[in-house]
Amino acid sequence: MKIVCLKYGEALYPHKRLVADITDDSEIPLSFCFYLIITENKKILVDTGCDGVERYKMYVHKHPIDLLGEYGLSPEDITDVIITHTHFDHIDCIGAYKGAQIHIQKDEFERAKDYLDSEYKCNVFEDSTEICKDIRVQKIGGHTKGSCAVFAGKYILCGDEAYNSRNFKDKVRIGNCYSKEIAQEFVEKYSDSQFTPLLLHDFNIMPNRVGFEEIN
Repeated sequence: MKIVCLKYGEALYPHKRLVADITDDSEIPLSFCFYLIITENKKILVDTGCDGVERYKMYVHKHPIDLLGEYGLSPEDITDVIITHTHFDHIDCIGAYKGAQIHIQKDEFERAKDYLDSEYKCNVFEDSTEICKDIRVQKIGGHTKGSCAVFAGKYILCGDEAYNSRNFKDKVRIGNCYSKEIAQEFVEKYSDSQFTPLLLHDFNIMPNRVGFEEIN
C-alpha cells in the first residue's frame, strides 16, 4: 500500500474554527489536501478537492486534477473515491470521477444531491464500509452529522475530525464541529493509539507551496 498526500492550496482561516480553545479572531494558514491510496488492484482518492481559489482566497493553488496529473494519473485511473464529508473543499471536483466507485456515508449522501446524480456508482453506508483489505471507512460524526475517517493500514486519514497537529498534541477538539462531545472523544482516542493520524488541513504540510509527498 502506498499513500500520497496531494496539497492543492493554502489560505488563511479563522484559528478558532480549527482549535476550540482559541477565542480571538486571528487567522492562521490552512492547507487544502486530498489523499491517494494505491494498492495492488485499486487507486483510491480520499476526497477530491475543489477549484475554490476565490471562495477561500487561496494565495497558492493548483487545480486538484492538474496536481493528480503531475503525479502521473488521470481521473480515469481512479477506481474508488471516498468522500469523508460533503463540504465544498472535499467534494467539489467529484464530477471528474464518474467512472469510479463512490463511497459515502448515508447522512452525507443526503446532503450531496447537488453533486451526485444517478450517473454515479455510489456505495452508501450507515456506519462503516470496507473498501478492500486493510482499508475501511468509519463514520465518526464529530465535524458533520455523517463525517468519516479512513483507516488504511497503520494510518488514520482524519478528514476534518482534526485539522492540525495541535488537536492531537494538546487533545483539544476542533472548533468547527457538529458534536463537541464526539469531536473531543476523537482527538483523545487517537492522540496516542496504534494509528498514525494523517491530516488534510495542517499548516505544516508543504508550507507555502502546492505539490505531493509520498507518506510511505
